Amino acid sequence: MKFKTYEKSRSGRLSHWVKSFIVGVTLVGCGAVGAAEAEDAKEHPPNLRRGTVLLPGFEKPGDVVYEAIDGHAIFEGDIILGKVDKKGNLVKEFSTQGVVNKNALWTDGIIPFVMNSNVDKVQIRRAMQLWEDKTAIRFVDYKPSKHSNYVRFKRGTTNTTCSAAVGMQGGEQSVLVGSNGNCGSGKNGVGVVAHELGHTIGFYHEHNRGDRDRYVTINWDNISSGLEYAFCRAAGGPMQGREKDFCLASPPNRGEDLRGYDFSSIMHYFASTACKSGNIPGRCIGLTIEPKNPNNVINRGTSPSDGDIATVNQMYAIDFRDELKYGDFDCDYQAVCKLGDVNNDGIDDLVLFVRSSKSGSKQGDVYVRQGNGNGFNAPYKAHDLFCVDQQRCDVADVDGKGGDDLVLFVNEYPSPGFKRRQVYVALSNGHSFGTARSWTTGLCMQTRETCLTGDFNGDGRDEVIAFHNGAWGGGSTVYVYPSNGSNFYYPGKAWHTDFCRSGETCAVGDVNGDGRDDIVTFTRGPNASGANGDVYVAFSNGNSFGSKQKRHKNICYGNQVRCLVSDVNGDGRADIVTTTSVGRTINGPGSDVYVAFSYGGGFGASIKRHDFLMLSNSDVVLSGRLNGDKKADLISISPSSNRHKLLYWYLN
Repeated sequence: MKFKTYEKSRSGRLSHWVKSFIVGVTLVGCGAVGAAEAEDAKEHPPNLRRGTVLLPGFEKPGDVVYEAIDGHAIFEGDIILGKVDKKGNLVKEFSTQGVVNKNALWTDGIIPFVMNSNVDKVQIRRAMQLWEDKTAIRFVDYKPSKHSNYVRFKRGTTNTTCSAAVGMQGGEQSVLVGSNGNCGSGKNGVGVVAHELGHTIGFYHEHNRGDRDRYVTINWDNISSGLEYAFCRAAGGPMQGREKDFCLASPPNRGEDLRGYDFSSIMHYFASTACKSGNIPGRCIGLTIEPKNPNNVINRGTSPSDGDIATVNQMYAIDFRDELKYGDFDCDYQAVCKLGDVNNDGIDDLVLFVRSSKSGSKQGDVYVRQGNGNGFNAPYKAHDLFCVDQQRCDVADVDGKGGDDLVLFVNEYPSPGFKRRQVYVALSNGHSFGTARSWTTGLCMQTRETCLTGDFNGDGRDEVIAFHNGAWGGGSTVYVYPSNGSNFYYPGKAWHTDFCRSGETCAVGDVNGDGRDDIVTFTRGPNASGANGDVYVAFSNGNSFGSKQKRHKNICYGNQVRCLVSDVNGDGRADIVTTTSVGRTINGPGSDVYVAFSYGGGFGASIKRHDFLMLSNSDVVLSGRLNGDKKADLISISPSSNRHKLLYWYLN
C-alpha cells in the first residue's frame, strides 16, 4: 500500500476541520483561516477508542486508535477499519476482515460497485473517472453472479461523514458519503470522493508515510487535543520525539512507501488540518504540517496528482511476461497468421493461411495449431484450398455456433474456385473446416478498402465491416453486412459516413463493454488539423455507429508501428495496445509495448507494459486469449536466418 492524504468531513471531529478547507478557503500566513472556519478551529475532543485489528498491509494484529461513527470504526479521520457494535467496540469478526499486503489490491485493478439510490451518482462517477482516465483502475457495475468483492456507496448519518476502507477487504465494503448523499459541492466535492476512492484503491494518507519526517514537521502543539493519533506514522521504525506521547511505541508497518513523498497528492492532509484555535476566533494557532524545505508547498488539489497516478500504475501493473514457446513456425512468403478459437474451448488457436507455395507447403493450405493453455499443439492441415496470393484471410464466428470459421475476401484477385469480388466462408466443425462457399458478392471490392469482422449488432454472429478508407474516390463511409448464419446480407447498410480516412488505421472492438463491437481509428501521423496520434471511436447502438468522438491522443504514431484493440485486463472492454519500432535494449534489439485501458467511454493514459517484444519491424504481432483467463495475451512471430519464424508468446 502507498500512504497518501486528503481529509474529508467527520461529524464534528477530525473531518469537520477538513470539510471547511475543502470548500475553498485559502490558508494565509502561518495557517490563519477566514471567519467561515471559526467553528472548524474549535476543539472537538473525539470519543476515541483503542482496538486490536489486522490492518491492510499489516501481517499481525496490532493496537490502533479509532472513532465510532455511523456504525463503523473510523481511523485517521476517514479510513474505515470495520463495523462496531452499539457500544462502539469492534465486532469480534473484524480481525478476519483485514487484508494483508498485496492481497489488499483489487484483482486486475477492477473494482465492482453498487450505489444506493439516495447518493449523488453523478458526483461519484466523476470522481471515478479522475482515476480511470489515467490509471489501470476500472470501476464496473457489481454483478452478484460474477463478483464476490465489491464496494457499496451509501449515506452516512451526518453531513460531514465521508469515509472508505483501505484496499479490498473481502465481501461488501462501504464508502460513506454525507447524509445529503454527497461529499460537498462542485469540484471540491468530487475531489473528496476521489480521495475516498484513493483509500479504496489501496492508499493510506501521504503525511503518515514511514519517511515523512525527512520532508515535513508535525507541529504536535498545534494539533487539536485528541486528534494527534491521526498524525502517527504508519511505518518507519520506533516513534521519535513528541510522537511518543501520542502514538503506539512502534508503528505497525502496515504498508509500503512507494515512490517519493508527494506534497501535491490527493491523499495528503491540508497544512492546517485539525489545528487548534487561537485567541482570535476562527484562526488556527499555526500549521499542523509544515514542509522542512520552505520551497515545498502542500498543494493538494481536487484530482489525483501525477505522483498518485504513477503510484497506482505501479501498484496495479498489468504486464506481459515473456516466454519462448516454440522454434520453427512458418508465417512468411505471403503467409497470413491469425488467432481464433477454432474448437470453441475458450483458448485461441493459431491459424496459418499458406498463400504462396514458396514456403514449401501447398498454396491454399490452411494449418491449425490448437492452443492448450500452455502453448500450441503440433500443426495439422485443416483445409486444402482457401486464400491465395493477395487475397485477404480472416477468422470469425460468422454462424454464431462458437467456433471461429474461415473468411476470405477475394477482392480483385480471383483464383480457381473463387470468383472476383466475393466473400467466401468455410465453417468450423471444431477441428477442421468445411467446403468454402460464397456468402455474398459485391463488397470489399477494392484493395484500398479495409475489411474486418466483428459482432456489431450483438446477436452472437460476426458480421463483415467495410471501411472505404480512401477507396471509391477518397471516401470514408463504413458499411456493415450482417450475418444470418448462412449468408451476409447484401447490399449492406452504411453505419457511418465519415470514419477511418485514407492513411488511418481502422480497428474494431467492444470499447464500452456492452456486447457490441465499436469502431476505432488511429489517425497516426498529422491529421487534417495537424495533430499526431489521435484516436477516435464511434460506438455501436446495434443498428448504426454513433458520432465520431476523440477518445485519446498521442498514441500509435511516429515509432509506434503496431496498433491493436484488445481486452488486456479482462474487464470486457477493449483496450489499445501499441508496439514501438525495434531499437536497442539491454537485451539486444527489441520493442516496447504500451497499453491504454478502456474505461467505457474512452481510454486512459498510455502505460508501458513490456520492454522486449518484436525482434524486427516486420514481425507479426497478434493478440488473443492464449491461456483461457479472458485476458488478451500477445504473440510475436519473428524472422530468423533459416527463413522460418520464431514464435514468442507473451502472457498477460
